[in-house]
Amino acid sequence: MSNGEKDLFRSLLEDIKKKRELASLGEDFVIDRIREYIKENPKILHKKLDTKIKKSREYRGLVKDIRRKLRIIYGIYYFDVDKGRQLLDRLKLVMDVNDEDVLNTYSDLLSLHPSTEERMDKYPLVYKRIFDVTGKPNSILDLGSGLNPLSYIFMGLEKVDYVATELTKKEVDFLNDYFKIMGKYGLNGKAMKIDLLQLENYKKLNNVDVCFMFKLLESLEFVERDISKKIIKLIPAKYIVVSFSTKSLSGVAIRKKGRKWFRALVKDFKAFNVGNELFYVIKK
Repeated sequence: MSNGEKDLFRSLLEDIKKKRELASLGEDFVIDRIREYIKENPKILHKKLDTKIKKSREYRGLVKDIRRKLRIIYGIYYFDVDKGRQLLDRLKLVMDVNDEDVLNTYSDLLSLHPSTEERMDKYPLVYKRIFDVTGKPNSILDLGSGLNPLSYIFMGLEKVDYVATELTKKEVDFLNDYFKIMGKYGLNGKAMKIDLLQLENYKKLNNVDVCFMFKLLESLEFVERDISKKIIKLIPAKYIVVSFSTKSLSGVAIRKKGRKWFRALVKDFKAFNVGNELFYVIKK
């Protein structure tokens, strides 16, 4: 890579991460997305590679396009970690003191993200439908988990080993702080920083009873076509639970009947809808 290209990458990295919801993403992850974009659009390297490029329409378009791609991969899972930490402090104070305050705190925590907020009053039914197929698990792997581990109170499990993965250190640290609070309540949890686009490089995932991938695969498919097949093959679980939204963020119905592209990947599964979410429980 020439010095001009290095300067361009550094400049793009700095400008892309100025957006708050993308600021905590790792540099290597963002640079990989820049490389992918430039590989798909090689003409960008024929532009003048100096500081003046920042003023060009092409440069501004490049930043905008890569930010859009990153939002699809990660932005829809973003939540306010700083606010979440304030709520964790409250949770520590009210646990074992006041059940109503505990539930209200969980409600505020799960409301930090649209998916967990939408699923909040449906979680008991979701887990009942899942565990009717899988049986009550002793171990769970939650890929691209977001705030989903906080739904443990709705699982009806007395004890479970729980591994959650996220893309940024900030979110991993938040989840590990939550797991510390819940350790004496049967949740033996650990969060790990993993780039799911490079899942084959991670050797630390133990065999589990159930793996959750809620509203995850379509965003990964946007980056790498057919990556779902690779991930499903790599997951060391007896059962995999995948979900898809049946409505867009604007509330418009998604017209992808049954996710045929996904059904072509799996054979032994049960499917059901709860609210605006379609779930597949797959036996490996």
